[in-house]
Amino acid sequence: MSRIKHSLPLTVAFAVALPCAAAFAMPPDQPQPSTPTTGTQPPGTGTRTPGTGTTTPAPGTTTPATDGLTDEEIVTFLEVYNDVGLDNNRKHRKSMKDKRVKKFAETRIKHANGAKKRLTTIRTRNKFKPKRSGDVTNYETTVVEAYGDLDNTKKGREFDTAYIDDEIQVMTNMVDTIDRVLLPSVDLPELRDELTTMRTEVQGDIREAEKIRDSLREQQPVT
Repeated sequence: MSRIKHSLPLTVAFAVALPCAAAFAMPPDQPQPSTPTTGTQPPGTGTRTPGTGTTTPAPGTTTPATDGLTDEEIVTFLEVYNDVGLDNNRKHRKSMKDKRVKKFAETRIKHANGAKKRLTTIRTRNKFKPKRSGDVTNYETTVVEAYGDLDNTKKGREFDTAYIDDEIQVMTNMVDTIDRVLLPSVDLPELRDELTTMRTEVQGDIREAEKIRDSLREQQPVT
C-alpha cells in the first residue's frame, strides 16, 4: 500500500497577510448615514479615510504585516534549508535501495552545496552577520521533524518511499515560502536572483521526486 502523508505547515510562521480593505459605495440618491452612537462595529471592518484610499483597522483586528524578513534573515533562512537538507541526505544515503532514489539524493546534495557557496559569497560581499530570528529557528525545528520518521523506517523500498515523500513535502513548502514570503521581502538584487535560482532548482527536484514516487508506488505489492 502506498504511504500517505499529511503535509506540515512549514510556512505558517512566515505567512504574510495581504491587506484586504473593503471599499463600498452608497446607492445613489441616499444620504450618507451618520456615525452611530451606540452598538459595535462588525468584526473585520474598518473606517475608510475619505480621499486616501486607505482603511483604518477596526478595534481588535490585526494590522497586516508589511515589512517581512530582512535580507540577512533571508540568507540565514536559505542556509538553514540547505544545511538541514544536506544533513538528511548524507545521513540516510546508505539506507536507500532504489538507484533513482540514490541518484536523487546526490542531486539534492549537489544543489545544496552549490547554494551554500553562493550564499556565502553574498554574505561576505554584503558583510551580513548571521541573523537567526525566532521564525527561522521554528522553521528549522519543523523541517527536522518532517524528516524524523526516517530514523525508524525499515531500509529498502519502504524507506525509499518515505524519503521521497518527506523530500516532496519539504521542497513544496520551500517553494511556497519563497513565493509568499521571501521574494516579497527581499531588497538586494543579487539575493533576489539567488531566490529565483533556488526556486527553479527546487521546482525541478520536486518534479523528479514525484516521478520517482509514482514509480515506487506502482512497484509496491497489493495488500
